[in-house]
Amino acid sequence: MTLRPRTTPARSTVSLENAQPGDRVYLHSTHFLSRLIQGAQWLRWRAASRWNHMFILVAPAPGGDWKIVQASRRGVVYAFFNDEVKGGDYAIVSGTADGFNGANVVDFAEGEVGEDYGVLVLLSVVFNLYTPSFIHIDFRKSGTWICSALAMESSRFGGVWRQWKDIYSVTPAMAWLEEDI
Repeated sequence: MTLRPRTTPARSTVSLENAQPGDRVYLHSTHFLSRLIQGAQWLRWRAASRWNHMFILVAPAPGGDWKIVQASRRGVVYAFFNDEVKGGDYAIVSGTADGFNGANVVDFAEGEVGEDYGVLVLLSVVFNLYTPSFIHIDFRKSGTWICSALAMESSRFGGVWRQWKDIYSVTPAMAWLEEDI
């Protein structure tokens, strides 16, 4: 299996070897839910629609792998980079801006481990992207996360500030377009 890092000319990314705890990872994969998210994002943000998942690098692991925190169908969980990527394209965005604190990013993300996955949030975000903007629904359950909201809120805790209209419904494409690098 070959892991293929993706670098987009308009973005500055780092290699896995140069990654640091607290860095954000954008992932492109091809299963059904990934395609559904990519299709919905394509309607609004064509250029960044390829990214369908995000997670936070937590700590290096044996064999060149990384321990990660992500929001997935199993909830907010620990996993490993190589298991998650499985040959998909990815981009690692380093939080090297002035005032960035990767340890704070990791602390926030780890503090959310055990929370539920925001299935209703994800469904309403996808619905809202597929429908005209004057039709808007929001289904939420307190204490739940979608992957990109967890990644960006963790990053905000570490000093990466973005003025989101609603942090809890940020998509990977929205986050990618706001990367200030």
